[in-house]
Amino acid sequence: MMKIKRSLQTVATVALAGLALACPSSDEAKKIGVVLPLSGEDVTYGESIREGLELGLDEVNARSEVPVQFTIDVQDSKSSPEGAAEAYRVAASEAIAVIGGATSPEALALAPLADSDQKVLLSPTASSPELSRVSQWFYRIFPSSEAEAVAMSRFLNDKTWLQPEVAVALIADEPYGRGAADSLGEVLDGGFDAEVTFPAGTADLTAQIDEVLAAFPQRDDPEKARVVFVAARGGDLFRAISGLRTAGFNANHHWVFATSALASPFVMSNLGVDANRVFFAQGAFDVESEEEPMKSFVAAYELRYGRKPDLYAAHGYDAIHVLGQASIEAPNVQFPSDILTGMRSISNYQGATGNIQFRESGDVQKFARMFYVDDGEIVDYQEWEEERQKERADRMRELQRRQEELNRRLNAVEN
Repeated sequence: MMKIKRSLQTVATVALAGLALACPSSDEAKKIGVVLPLSGEDVTYGESIREGLELGLDEVNARSEVPVQFTIDVQDSKSSPEGAAEAYRVAASEAIAVIGGATSPEALALAPLADSDQKVLLSPTASSPELSRVSQWFYRIFPSSEAEAVAMSRFLNDKTWLQPEVAVALIADEPYGRGAADSLGEVLDGGFDAEVTFPAGTADLTAQIDEVLAAFPQRDDPEKARVVFVAARGGDLFRAISGLRTAGFNANHHWVFATSALASPFVMSNLGVDANRVFFAQGAFDVESEEEPMKSFVAAYELRYGRKPDLYAAHGYDAIHVLGQASIEAPNVQFPSDILTGMRSISNYQGATGNIQFRESGDVQKFARMFYVDDGEIVDYQEWEEERQKERADRMRELQRRQEELNRRLNAVEN
């Protein structure tokens, strides 16, 4: 009997030790896996996101209300869905959550893996509509292409000088391009008159651009707008827009609309003057803003990296802050399911990229605004238009004041 008693005691001791290993204390550092394109065609997105994320990590760990310290394990997706899946297996090992899926193809590859692992996957910048409701474990803080499409459709309908005679979509045949084109086509009055697709990564788009231009009437009527929507990202986006310009699609009534990927420094630098007069929609982003936390984020980023942040750095910054807020909202921070609980409790969190709150679909509740490239600079078109309207109103008031002063003097002379 004594032998049996000692055996039971040994089993209990081992079980308790195993339980202690399975349930780490809440004050242990928690690993966050990170999967970003740090090489390949999408490297500029990945590098910007990583810089914003690392800056945000220091701030999150310095917040007294965050119950744990976080560490990150950054792995390179090599700008491909296959590379992202391979990197995920390393980054997600022993991680409490994962930041990844910088592009839509990568996010679509990672979402099933995170769903299987039951770990929150937070994408900083993927926007394909295919990602909505892809998993209860998937969230994103970048607006869906559907939000961009609604903003563009309203803009085209509101501006009589932009209402197109013919609208054509030039589409990169991959999830991001197809999703962006489908979203705009569904809400655009009358849809697209023609759609031309090309394989992602196509170096020479001459044939596809000729097909786009052939969709317009032979006679070029300067009184009617011609619109091409380029549904692409990265190299596909700048090659398509440059090709359109080279082919002569640059008259005053020729308008190019693009995806929010245009805002990438990589795309803008490659386009140069060809980016001028291109419209696109994206979430509000203003590095000159005096509002918090954008103002403090820009100042901290400039101090650390010696230049202003771009849209992608801001979303990397917000991604790590959102996970920090999820840890505050969660009752405990021991298991991946605790982060999921915290994510579901986030409400009206103010990030650098705006107010962050999630729908049941995992999509962030953000609205897009219209932007325009003028002399190589990205301009918030709504703000620009409001400033012009204010200037016109000020001029009218000044003219009215002068007229009233003139009338007063005339009356004084007559009397």
